[in-house]
Amino acid sequence: MRIDFNKNSLSNIKKCSEIITPFFDSESFQTLTSETININSKEWKHDTKVEKTLKHEYTFLNTKNGNTLKLTDESLLLQYKDYTNHDELFKHFDLILKVFSILKVEVLNRVWLRYINALSDYDPTKWYIDKKYDLNITSATGDIVRNIWNIVVKYDNCNLSVNYWIWNNDFPSKVINKEYIIDLDCASKSPLIINDDDVLNIFKSFH
Repeated sequence: MRIDFNKNSLSNIKKCSEIITPFFDSESFQTLTSETININSKEWKHDTKVEKTLKHEYTFLNTKNGNTLKLTDESLLLQYKDYTNHDELFKHFDLILKVFSILKVEVLNRVWLRYINALSDYDPTKWYIDKKYDLNITSATGDIVRNIWNIVVKYDNCNLSVNYWIWNNDFPSKVINKEYIIDLDCASKSPLIINDDDVLNIFKSFH
């Protein structure tokens, strides 16, 4: 999950750390440098400007399960090494809202929720996607050596990108290592105002 917001000074990071560390016990900090290169071509003359920006990144790690929460002055990223269930996700989202309250973040410019799963030894005669998103090719008479599909569905609060594929590293030979990838990427279509919008329930609808 990723959330983007307006630039924040992170002046209350210590208070944030106090409520995060019970869930993510290890904390680290680093300063990142990003560069933006602008090139303007006019009358065959190139005007190149390089803008450097410093970004502070705080990483909170759960040493037991490998889950991480990364907080910068413009975004928050929550990653699960081994996703178990949505109850844990919703608890962490509630924690994130408390962090934003401390930082006085009032508007979430964009919220992303992404789920990626790799299924090993899949059954090529079985489909793993809800039929409303299904471009079923299981009726193919030959051997399927590669399968890549993308569907984008628009909802009231978000756009859902449904991606699923059998990549096959041995292409164009037959599939040897059977691995089926499901990639679901849901993103809000407009900014969410924490005090005015029912942000938690909107997020749950993404799930």
